[in-house]
Amino acid sequence: MASSIRHTQIARTHSLRGEFDEADRILDDAEALLDDIAISHEGKTPVARIRCLLERGRSDNSAGQVEEARPLFLQAWELPRNAREDYHAVDAAHMLGIGETGDASLMWNNKAMKAAAASDEREWLERLRRLGEGQPC
Repeated sequence: MASSIRHTQIARTHSLRGEFDEADRILDDAEALLDDIAISHEGKTPVARIRCLLERGRSDNSAGQVEEARPLFLQAWELPRNAREDYHAVDAAHMLGIGETGDASLMWNNKAMKAAAASDEREWLERLRRLGEGQPC
C-alpha cells in the first residue's frame, strides 16, 4: 500500500509541473498496484484509493478538465467519510470548492469547514480559515 501512496505523490509532482500524461501514467500504475493489494487484503485499501482519486482529480483539474475531475473528487469525498478518514474528506471538499463557481463553490467550502471542525483536523480548519481571509495557506 505504501508503494501506491508513494506513486500518488510522485504523480502529484508531475501534475504540478504540467506533465499531466506522466501523472496519469503513474496513477494508472498506482491503481494497478491497488487492485493487486485489494485482492490479498480483502479490498481494505481506502487511504491509498482515496489518494489516487484526489491526485487524479487534481491532475485533471489543473489540466483544465474540471468536468472529469468533479466525479473523482465526489468519490474522494464519500469514500473517506465512510472510512473515517477525515483529513481526506476535507481535502476532497476543498478541491470540489476550487472546481466549482458561485454558490456551489461556497457550499463545498462550507462542507470542508464543517467536516474539519467536526473532526480532529485542526490543521485543515486553520488552512481553510486563512484561505477565507485571503491569506496563503
